[in-house]
Amino acid sequence: WTTVSPAAGTGTGRVRLSVQSNTGASRTASVLVAGKTITVNQNAVVPCSYSLSPTSLHLSNSAQTSAINVTTNKPACSMNAVSNASWIRVGTFPATGGGKIPLTVDKNGGSKRTATITVSGTNFSQAVKVEQDGR
Repeated sequence: WTTVSPAAGTGTGRVRLSVQSNTGASRTASVLVAGKTITVNQNAVVPCSYSLSPTSLHLSNSAQTSAINVTTNKPACSMNAVSNASWIRVGTFPATGGGKIPLTVDKNGGSKRTATITVSGTNFSQAVKVEQDGR
C-alpha cells in the first residue's frame, strides 16, 4: 500500500512516497531511505454512523408537512428515504452528510392508518413508523 519512487538510487536526490487510501484497519509500514527508517502510520476507516429524529411520527388526520432529521458523523455518508405509502411523499433532501428529509402527508378521510419511511445509508437502514389519525 506504499510505493517508493525511485525504488533505488545513489547520491543526492528526492524520494517520493505514495500511499494508497485505506479501506480497512489501521496499518503501519516502514520504508528505508538513505539508511534511515521512515515509519508510515495510517488510521483505520471511520464507518458512517447515523442518528434519526424523530424515530416515529403520530400525526393528525389533516394534510400537513413533517420531517425526519438525519445526523451523520461524516459529510460523505450517503442517505436515502423511501415511503411505503402513497399518502406520504418524500421531498428533496441532501444525498450525503445528513439533513432534513421533508414529508408531505395527505389528509386522511378514513380510518387510522400506518406507514413506514425507510431511511438508509452506508451500511445503515432504519424504519420510521408514521401513524395518522382517522377522521
